[in-house]
Amino acid sequence: MKTKRPFFIVGSPRSGTTLLQAMLMSIPGVYIPPETKFWPITAGRERAYGPITSDRGFELAVRDVLESCPQNELPADVTELEAELRACERTHEALFDTLMAHMQARREECQRIGEKSPPHLPYVPRLLAMYPDGKAITIIRDGRDVAVSQSRAWASNILRTAIGWRRDQRMHASFAERFPADRYTSVRYEDLVTQPEIELRRLCAFLDEPFTEALLEHHKRADSGFAARETHKARTMEPVTTSRIGRYATRLSRSEISLFQTIAGRELRAHGYELDRIPKVMCLAAALRSLPATLRTHAGRQRMIRRKAGS
Repeated sequence: MKTKRPFFIVGSPRSGTTLLQAMLMSIPGVYIPPETKFWPITAGRERAYGPITSDRGFELAVRDVLESCPQNELPADVTELEAELRACERTHEALFDTLMAHMQARREECQRIGEKSPPHLPYVPRLLAMYPDGKAITIIRDGRDVAVSQSRAWASNILRTAIGWRRDQRMHASFAERFPADRYTSVRYEDLVTQPEIELRRLCAFLDEPFTEALLEHHKRADSGFAARETHKARTMEPVTTSRIGRYATRLSRSEISLFQTIAGRELRAHGYELDRIPKVMCLAAALRSLPATLRTHAGRQRMIRRKAGS
């Protein structure tokens, strides 16, 4: 692989991955570009696109990578990158490594590159297998607060968020058992914002990078680390605050809290989050309201993938 010592930040969407990215990007010589979302838009569509080794599958994967560069404001010269992608081996690993190496080469000050895409969580085993010197960090946040944030950013409903958050925590638990502590670790959002220096010193030690005071002043950075259209991430340009802990108590209804806890209560407790005392029977109303939208969203995604595959 061309990329040396990369690291990856993953987690449920709206768990604080952008905040952690901003903090770690303050390490001298470290650069973390906006989200590439590489694996969902290539390997995630292979069933519809065809094998990456086939002409059609490879062409569609290359097309999607190139289209994502301007959309996500990645530091890439699309013409040069296209030539590099077409010259590499026909594997998702080779395409991803080529993209990473290309972005790193375009940042003169970058001695080490990180990558932050929440949907890459399921691909952590693949990423760590690709890079024997790679590391991964999962950030975890109270799923009920995640539900509030996802609802405000994308109008995501409570049922879909609860199922997705539970799935992500179960993946994290399996990775924590599977990988050694010097290659995979996690941090709670709540700990990161209440005791940032302690957690950042620990993460810097994990990454074998020096801790500097600049990590505590991430909001003063020149590079936002996200695309201009992602206005929901703008709060990471402000100082750290604890005000967003426990917002769910006033932003979610009791039936929504009940539904989330019914679905993911075990995982909440496993991460040290206390459950509100609400009868489980109250979850039925929220479940009935959320189910139609959840089914429509899933069907819409499948139509989009089939449409792109046929274009």
